[in-house]
Amino acid sequence: MSYRRGACRHCYGKGHRYQFTPAEFEDAQLEHQAKQQKNPALPDFDPKGGVGYNPKRQPNPDCPECFGDGRGRVVVHDTDGLGVNEAALYEGVKVSKDGIEVLMADRMVALSHVARHVGFYKEDNEQGPVVSFDAADLDARFAASISESVRRQEALREERRKLREGRDG
Repeated sequence: MSYRRGACRHCYGKGHRYQFTPAEFEDAQLEHQAKQQKNPALPDFDPKGGVGYNPKRQPNPDCPECFGDGRGRVVVHDTDGLGVNEAALYEGVKVSKDGIEVLMADRMVALSHVARHVGFYKEDNEQGPVVSFDAADLDARFAASISESVRRQEALREERRKLREGRDG
């Protein structure tokens, strides 16, 4: 995920008025025409700041609406290409009435579990033998765990694909 800042709707509109995307402009025109057919006394369509809104443009420092700060937005990137380390932390996406929530594993909890497993804590050392691993062994164990996690995720993706094909077929 990333947080990006770009132009607000008024940054580049004519006279710093609200600016539409092409599809929004067309929809607004059609909606106004429908209203005008019901009420011919309505004034002509107001194009406001015109067409051409692009949230990826840099904010206009002279904008009186956002004062050059623009508007921020959260961008959720595609998760299909996650690397091994990213996939180990990624737990999925939850869509609710409040929006999208990207679920991530808590790294500190995971580290605590690993530390407890290898006898890092004093109370754990008293309960069993002290086991020590060198960095290469820990790396190998971690890589094996990650590989197993990736294998499980791929199996789930395949199972979901088969279920979708069963529904669509």
